[in-house]
Amino acid sequence: MNKLAFAGAAMALLAAAPGLASAADAPPPAVQSLLDCRKLGGEAEQLACFKARAADFDAALAHGELIVVEKKKVEQSKRETFGFSLPSLSFLGSSDAAKPISTLVETATAVSTLHDGRYVVRLESGATWEQNDQTRISRAPRVGSKIEIRKGALSNYFMSVDGQVGVPAVRRK
Repeated sequence: MNKLAFAGAAMALLAAAPGLASAADAPPPAVQSLLDCRKLGGEAEQLACFKARAADFDAALAHGELIVVEKKKVEQSKRETFGFSLPSLSFLGSSDAAKPISTLVETATAVSTLHDGRYVVRLESGATWEQNDQTRISRAPRVGSKIEIRKGALSNYFMSVDGQVGVPAVRRK
């Protein structure tokens, strides 16, 4: 690991340190040992410690023992999987990134009608939502419509087209 990359990684870890404690019960050993270097007295000792622990950190990453995920990637994954039943991701702890989303607002990129009059809407993220009952939607969805999907009780979802009352919907893909 070159000096610039090492310094960047160390600074990123130190900056993220307050978030690490809240994101999980305890940071992984490779992270905790790196953070512990801050407790050493002199700059030379801290630098030597950081260099040694950064090598351990790098090895843990290389061997897949430690995985680093950016908050924006977690948020993107939550948006992409919104509407699917997934196992708990409790390893994300109570950070803001771990909070579930309850509403998704996107633009329709494709709309089709099923034989019984229900709508199927594809969103800009690629998600496909299908109207789950035969409630009439007064202003039919079209390409460019603002589609709001919100989570209801008991794992139900509601699709609202251009601000209208939501109708039951289910995620297809």
